[in-house]
Amino acid sequence: MVCGRSFGEKDLIALEKKTEKTIIHATCSKCNGSTLLFLFSGSKGLVSMGMITDLDRAEVKSKFGAYAISTDEVLDAHSMIDSCQGNLKKIFSDNI
Repeated sequence: MVCGRSFGEKDLIALEKKTEKTIIHATCSKCNGSTLLFLFSGSKGLVSMGMITDLDRAEVKSKFGAYAISTDEVLDAHSMIDSCQGNLKKIFSDNI
C-alpha cells in the first residue's frame, strides 16, 4: 500500500477466482487507499500486478464484470477522435 502498511485478511475481497487468474481488491484500513491486485499462474510461475484505484469496496463490487466495452464501441471512439483532427478538447466540450 502507498502508506507502507501491510494488508490484513479483512482488507481483501476476491473479485474473481479462476484456475489461472485471481483478482483481488484491497483497502488499507490506515490510509483508506485501494488497490486492485491481479495474480496469474502459468507454466512460467506466478505473476502479480497491482494497480492503485479510486474505487472503494462497494463501487468495485458493483462495477466489476458488469459491462464490457464492445469492439464496435472502440472503433466508434477511434473514428470520433480521428475526425477531430487532433482537437480532443472540442470532442469533450461538444459531447458533455
